[in-house]
Order: sequence, then C-alpha cells, then structure tokens
Amino acid sequence: METMKPEDWIRSTTELAAVHDILRTSWVRDDDNNWVGVVLRSSSLQVQYKSVGIEDKQAFIDAFWSSRFEFGTPFIKFAVLRDTESDRWDLLVKMDHAVYDGTLFRIFDQHWEALRSNLPLPRHGEFRDFAFQSYSNDNGPSLEYWRDMMKDKETTFDDSKNDPITDSVLRKLLDVNLEEAARNCGVTPAIIFQTAHQLWLAKKKRKRSGPVGFDYLLSGRNVESAIDPQTINGTMANFLPIQSRWHQETTLMQYLNDSQDAFWAATEHGNVGLDQIYRAAGLDRATHANKTLFLFQPFDPIPPGTTAEEVENTRWLPLSKSKQTRLLQPYELVVEVAKAVSDYRLSIYYDSSFYSSKEVELISQEFDDITRLLAARCQAGLIREVLGA
Repeated sequence: METMKPEDWIRSTTELAAVHDILRTSWVRDDDNNWVGVVLRSSSLQVQYKSVGIEDKQAFIDAFWSSRFEFGTPFIKFAVLRDTESDRWDLLVKMDHAVYDGTLFRIFDQHWEALRSNLPLPRHGEFRDFAFQSYSNDNGPSLEYWRDMMKDKETTFDDSKNDPITDSVLRKLLDVNLEEAARNCGVTPAIIFQTAHQLWLAKKKRKRSGPVGFDYLLSGRNVESAIDPQTINGTMANFLPIQSRWHQETTLMQYLNDSQDAFWAATEHGNVGLDQIYRAAGLDRATHANKTLFLFQPFDPIPPGTTAEEVENTRWLPLSKSKQTRLLQPYELVVEVAKAVSDYRLSIYYDSSFYSSKEVELISQEFDDITRLLAARCQAGLIREVLGA
C-alpha cells in the first residue's frame, strides 16, 4: 500500500473491531471437544511489524502463514511488512477459514471504507432496491446453469400429493461431533448434513445411481424490510432446486466434495427464482417440483421474549438476531438442522396426510444413522455402504 499509512489503517480497523465482535473472537474447545467462541473485551488488533527486503519477504510470509492461533487472541491476525528500499508496505491477514467467509468480509470492507473516511456506517439497503437490482441483472448465465442442471430431472414420486403442506413437526437432538470429520474431508458440517439428506433420498428411491432432487433454502442477504412476505425478518430467502448426481461406487469423500462444489455453484447462480428456473428448463412445477426441502441454520434463533437489551448484546449478527418465524411450507417433508451450543437440533416438518408420526420417527433415525456413518467413514467408505445400511 502506498496511499495510506499503517497507523491510519490500524486506527480504522481497530474501530471496526469495536463494531464487529467476530473480529475479536478467540476460540477454545470445551470438555466435549466442541469449539466455543469467546469475545474479547479489547478491540486491540494482533499486529506484527517487520522491515524486510525482497530476499527475506517470502520467508516471513511462509512463517506467518504456518503460525498457530493462540487462545486469548483473536483468530484473525495481521502483519505489516515495510519495504526497506521504499515507502511501500504490505498487509498480511491470517484468519481461521472456518470462522470467516467472503460475505462477511464484503460487509467489513464497506464498513472499513466508511470508518477510514469518517463517514457513517452503511445501513442495509431497502428491499425494493434489492429486488429491482436483482430484476435488472442479466440472469442469462444463471438460467443457463439451471437449464443444464435440470436436464435429467425426473417427475416427483408417483405417490406424492399434488398440493402438500407441512402441518406437524418432530424434533430431535443430534449428539454428534462433526468438526473433525469435516476437517478431514475438507467440507463443512453443513455439507455433511446436506449429504446425509441426499443419501436418505437415494435410499428412498432404491436405485444404483442417478439424480435425487430437493429444494434448498438459501438465505443470508440482509435487506431492510419491516413487513414483506418474501423475507424472514429482513433476511432475503430464496429456494433453489438442487439436483444431486451419484453412483453407488462413488467414494463418500468424493461425494461430499462434489456436494460442496455443487452447493457453491448453486449459490453463485442463486439470483433467480423457482418459476424462472422451471420455465427455462421447460418443466412443469406441477409434475416436477421437489417435495422435500433442506435447510441448515448455523446459529440458534433468539427465543421469543428476548428483551431489546439482550438482543443488542447478542454476539452473532447475521442469523441469531432473527426471531423464529415460520413461512408456509408447501412440501411433504422439510428437514432443518440448526447449530446449538454443544450439539445440533434436527427438526422434521411433515404433511401428516402423507407421513405418519412413526414413519417420521424412522426417518429421523435413518438421518441420524447416515450422518454418523458419513462422519465415521467419510475418508474410506463408498456410497453403497450407506445405501445398504
């Protein structure tokens, strides 16, 4: 950097850390080997300073990259490298990739620019502006992606109702630690749960290969909207039809990674809705619409009755500040997994005219069993081991 001095950057970023708790969060494992985040009171940054020449620069970068995070300091640290032969300086940032993502840093970037220029922090845009921008975008590439994705989509189950609606729910705690399995397989715990849902659908179809389809609730686009049926407390929601392709001889490791790649590809092309997707694919939703929905909630919603002060002091901003709201769910089955403090919570919403409570209890147990098998065998197992279980 040449246009800004290091001390100006430190001042602005320290102010940013005071606004965003996650920039001053340290992580530790509890007695049950679960990761627990601890928000530090101080917004002081963890910064190293080094004057280096060209020949020493890469060695310092390599050492900085391989250094470990220490509890009691934020799991994001910085280094300022001053060039010994010029006024130029470089900024290095090392972060725990499991904690930070691109969406979060785009928000940080907007806030940081405002702080640097002594301007007010940007607010969420209004929903009508967001909707108009989405409508105005060129949807051609996204529709082409979904047209290809849906080309071999089958009709929905023959025994399905034409107009299902969830009216009952079964809840269950999933006491399973997926952190180590997720790291070993290079995926997130959410992908393990999504893959478990896909494999359950594959077992239901009783085929050796082929696509299985379900809808995925994509959320997280925070927009300002007091009352609007298309948002959940101001969080934009979009439903996408996922097609998962598999073969029983595929390894679980490969299938997990394929599922993660497909998830990111779907989100990148998630600026279109179900009606547009089915129209582009030349399919009738009445005969081809998915009858199951999967969603993963990384944070617990704030329970009803929470005071305004408690809401303000809540550490997580994106999802946990959304009070629990239920939308109309036109599905036979909705599988929702939510991250709790020390475990995961499974909620299965179902149409009681299609599934009995005993059948849903069996589904919840099968989902639990498949999840545990994925965690135990993700590095060496095959899909047929799960389908035969």
